[in-house]
Amino acid sequence: MNEKDLFPDYQPKRIPDTVYDYLKIPDSFVFKILDEIGNPSLEKLKKILDYFHEYKTKAENNPGGYQEGNIAIGADPDQYYPSEEEILVSELGKMIDNIIESSSEKEINQIKKRESIKT
Repeated sequence: MNEKDLFPDYQPKRIPDTVYDYLKIPDSFVFKILDEIGNPSLEKLKKILDYFHEYKTKAENNPGGYQEGNIAIGADPDQYYPSEEEILVSELGKMIDNIIESSSEKEINQIKKRESIKT
């Protein structure tokens, strides 16, 4: 009997992992900060940048690490598991990128000037 006989309806996951795939603890500070930010917007850019800079330093001091992966479910033999700080920095970076991509240069320059955001 092979794997397909044991699990005939099994379909491998085909979408990228999200913060929810890595963090199973609902009271993680990552979720608290993401909930505090809510939907990212240009008006929240300063707050997102502040968190980004704070947790980038913390992530550098607390990196994740490699663990033996569960090959049976498609993981690499040596699977990297990021720290909570790295996960948060990644999510904040995605927010910053989306805000910049969806805003005009004029809007970005206005918010940078109003909030004293350095380039």
